[in-house]
Amino acid sequence: MRDSAGVRIVHNEAPDSTARLAWQVGGHPFLSIGESEGDLAYELFGVEDALRLDDGRVLVANGGTSEVRVFDRSGTHLANWGREGEGPGEFTGLTGVWRWPGDSVMAWDFAQSRFTVFDLIGEVGRAQRLTQGSGSGAGRVEGILGDGSLITSSLLSFGPGQRMSGLVRRSREFVRVAADGTRLNSLGEHQDEEYYVRAEVGAILRHPFRRSVHSVVWNGRIVISPSDRYEVRAYRPSGELDFIVRRDHALRAVTQAEVDALVAERLAAADPEARTTLEHVFAGLPPVESFPAFSELIADDTGDLWVREYTVPGDERSVWTVFASDGEVRGLVELPAGFTVYRIGEDYVLGKSTDDLDVERVQLWVLDRSNE
Repeated sequence: MRDSAGVRIVHNEAPDSTARLAWQVGGHPFLSIGESEGDLAYELFGVEDALRLDDGRVLVANGGTSEVRVFDRSGTHLANWGREGEGPGEFTGLTGVWRWPGDSVMAWDFAQSRFTVFDLIGEVGRAQRLTQGSGSGAGRVEGILGDGSLITSSLLSFGPGQRMSGLVRRSREFVRVAADGTRLNSLGEHQDEEYYVRAEVGAILRHPFRRSVHSVVWNGRIVISPSDRYEVRAYRPSGELDFIVRRDHALRAVTQAEVDALVAERLAAADPEARTTLEHVFAGLPPVESFPAFSELIADDTGDLWVREYTVPGDERSVWTVFASDGEVRGLVELPAGFTVYRIGEDYVLGKSTDDLDVERVQLWVLDRSNE
C-alpha cells in the first residue's frame, strides 16, 4: 500500500517464532582464524570487522594493532596492510573494511575521520579525511553506494536546553559524502541511543536496554531505522524516503526488576576497587519504555536484508528475520549463538567469536540456501 505522500509500504505478519527457513548453516566453522598463542600473525585482538574478497581471501580489521590482516582462503596469513600511525596507510582507530567500487578495498579510521583505499595487493591508492556538519568528523561509515559516495553518521551533541538528568536521548545525523570528501546531502537527524545521566556525580552511561538507530546500504537505498518499532525505512541517495517495510511485533515493556537484576550482575562482576564508583553511577537506573524491536541490520550479497531479533536477558539465541528485496518476509534463520556477524554472502556467514579466555577468532560458516 502507499501512504498519503505516495510512499510504498510493505506490511508483513510476524512469522511463526518457532519455524525456521530450510536454509542450513554448517554445524561447525568451515574456516577459523585466530590462536591464543604462537605466531603473532594469528593472535587477533580488537577485531572490528572482516571482509571476504571474491578470490577467497579474508581481510580482518585488527583494531588492536591498527592493521588490516590478510589471510588466504585456507586461513594462512599472507600480509598486513597498514600500521599504527597518522601517515598514509596508517591508522589510530581502525574500525571497518569495505569493498570499494572497482578492484579496491576501503578501510575506515574513525579516530582520524579518514578512509584509506588499498588496491588488491595492499598498495595505498588514496586517503581522504571526511568532515560532517560544521567541521566535525564523521564518526562512522555506514556503507558505500555504487557511485563511490559514502553514507556517514555522527553522534550529535546534546541540544541546548536539553534536560541533563535521568533518561536522555541523543540524535545522529546521516550524511552522504562524495569520495573527495565533499558533502553532498543530509539524510536527516534520527534519534539514537538512550543515556542515563547523573549530573550530581558527573556520570553518563548508555542504558543497558537502550534503543538506538541502525543503518545499512540495501540495494542502492539507505536504510535508517530507530529500533523503537519494527520498521525499516529506506531512503534514496538524494535523501527522500522511498519505501517502508514493517513487520508485526509486540513491544515489551522493560521492568524495574529486569534493570535491577542486570545492575546486580554487572556489579558482582566488577573489580572490587571500582564497585563503589559503579554503584553511584547505576544508582536509581530506571527502565526505558520498552525493549528494542530489533538489534541489528545486515544486507547480504544476494539483495536480502537480515534483521536480528532483539533477545531479552537470558536468551542467547541469534535469530534473524530475512526480508527479500521487495520487502516481503522470507522467514527466520538461526545463526550460531555468541557469534558477531560481519558479512553474509550467498553461501557463507563471516564474523567473530570470542571464547571464555577472550581469544578472538574470525570464522566463516557455510550457508546452504538450496532448500528454498
